[in-house]
Amino acid sequence: MLQSFKIVADDKVDDREINRCSFPFLNMNKEVATQVVCIVGTGDFGCSFGKRLLRSGVAVVFGSRNPRQISNRLPEEAQVLSVKQAVAACDIVVLAVRQQHQAALEGELSSVINGKILVDVSNTDKRPAQNSIPNTSELQMLFPQTHIVKAFNMISAWSLQAGLDDACKKVFVCADNVNARRKVMELAWIMGLEAIDKGSLANAKELEEYTHQFFPQWRIPMRVTLGLLFVFYIYTIIQDVLFSYFKHGSDRSFRLAISLPNKAIPSVALVLLSLVYLPGTLAAYIQLHRGTKYSTFPLWLNNWLLVRKQLGLAMFGCAGVHVLISLALPLRVYVYWKWVLSIKHQIDKNWTITFTNIDFWQRDLYLIFGILGFSIVVLLAITSLPSVVNSLSWKEFHFVQSKLGWLSLLLCTAHTICYGGSRFLRSESYHWGIPPLYIPALMLPCTTIFLKLPLLLPFLNRELQMIRQGQTRSRPGVEIEMFYA
Repeated sequence: MLQSFKIVADDKVDDREINRCSFPFLNMNKEVATQVVCIVGTGDFGCSFGKRLLRSGVAVVFGSRNPRQISNRLPEEAQVLSVKQAVAACDIVVLAVRQQHQAALEGELSSVINGKILVDVSNTDKRPAQNSIPNTSELQMLFPQTHIVKAFNMISAWSLQAGLDDACKKVFVCADNVNARRKVMELAWIMGLEAIDKGSLANAKELEEYTHQFFPQWRIPMRVTLGLLFVFYIYTIIQDVLFSYFKHGSDRSFRLAISLPNKAIPSVALVLLSLVYLPGTLAAYIQLHRGTKYSTFPLWLNNWLLVRKQLGLAMFGCAGVHVLISLALPLRVYVYWKWVLSIKHQIDKNWTITFTNIDFWQRDLYLIFGILGFSIVVLLAITSLPSVVNSLSWKEFHFVQSKLGWLSLLLCTAHTICYGGSRFLRSESYHWGIPPLYIPALMLPCTTIFLKLPLLLPFLNRELQMIRQGQTRSRPGVEIEMFYA
């Protein structure tokens, strides 16, 4: 969403210029491409930023304390001057200097930097305190007659130098002066970046804090995943190892490394997959109940909907580990020993293990459902990549993530049911009265599928589609009518 522009008292900008700020790629200012940009600082970021500007056709002047002893890393096309000379020669100055060294430039630049655009690309080394002021505020106090702009602090030196094909191209720009903000946004577009207007410098602290966030969208999904892994793993220990030890006196602790994780991990994967599609189903019932899509969901459901991608990727990771462990199971000494012991028992007692046609069908269906389910999960993970998403239409993306996603949930649920077979009816499977892990793991996916089935009924599905197309039901018993927000 485009941010509204804050126009300060000394800015004389008409509506046409504001529109150009909103859509810089529609009416690019040619002056930005032809003027010279000064970069103060010759470190990794300053050097990479200068090379990117030169490749974009923008002339660059580097400001250095020792212009004659400068490193060979700087591009030959760029001119190197003293800091004061470089700043005096340019209207846009990119300050690629750490925050703790910026105050040392006050005396040298105060006489030549007035009225210029000073772009602050710095970040704090540690997460800023709640009551601390951003770097831009300190710069504004050092150079009060300068137009301070916060930008480029989320772009790394590596991405600027290596290329932007696989890197994040978003550049958040905030400044109190609209003209300064517009020129820096146009400079970002010239460099091949996606400039996003973040309003005034009051938002600078938010941009600086963002760089210190560590996987913010993954916090809840990872807590859910690790919590389920812990609970299910303890469940299998109680149901398998502790029961065998206290009931029969046998030590089965060797199963802690491979066998028990291979029960807990796929169970977690199945629950996570159902958690991906359950919130959308609940949202559909809420929309049907309210008769409109324009009312907000409860906060817990809205937050749940926002982390579905992360839950799906966590599920993919668990499913992948389950596949690798399953492929490694035949290599275990325990499996070989158990196979030889089974043959020995058959020879000693002169009897043969028999399998019915139903047993063969159960094992084959168990394998094919698992293979097909995991194959679709791999496809879902691939289509969640930004580069793949950008190549798909909305209809294609919806088909893969919704239609095929529900099919993967059905196949993985059937895979688990075939794994259990008729064992859920046998009393010996319930150790201490506790059911095998696959039974509680099936509860949530079965509930999700059960809730989805009524939505497939033609009359409910038709009404839901009309609501999602923008129509609303004003009150019970009234035909659905058009609603314009």
